[in-house]
Amino acid sequence: MKLAQCHPLLFLVTGLVWLMLASVIGVALFLAMMLGHPLPAVLRHFHVHGALVGGVVQVIVGMMLASGERSKSHPVLFAAINVGTIGMLAGFWSGYNMAVAVAGSISDFSAWPAWRSLWDWESERPWPCGSFPMKISDKPDWLTFTRRCWDS
Repeated sequence: MKLAQCHPLLFLVTGLVWLMLASVIGVALFLAMMLGHPLPAVLRHFHVHGALVGGVVQVIVGMMLASGERSKSHPVLFAAINVGTIGMLAGFWSGYNMAVAVAGSISDFSAWPAWRSLWDWESERPWPCGSFPMKISDKPDWLTFTRRCWDS
């Protein structure tokens, strides 16, 4: 069974869709509050978590994947982020906090390989202003490091 293709552009588009949905919910919450008819408080969770987890995280992961190998497909990562976000929203709606925790963990840990690849890429770049101690045994001298940056 072949998995669907999930290229970085799909992450970006889906992240923007999540942001648009969260924006619509945010505008509805604002208008209802201004008109004196507040909507259920659970919609605030939908607005915040839909924007941050569904939208922002997915756009960031899409940008990180787009900056790397473009030919790779990431269907499991795409499904985990979206299923985790939908699970969180369903947990908020039902009031079942354990579902929110499990779905949030799925969404958080699914993006770990992307964050790790960014860390590996960043650690290969040279530090500005000379070398920076990266070993635990080295004690960083922040004052010397800062002076080195200002002098260069």
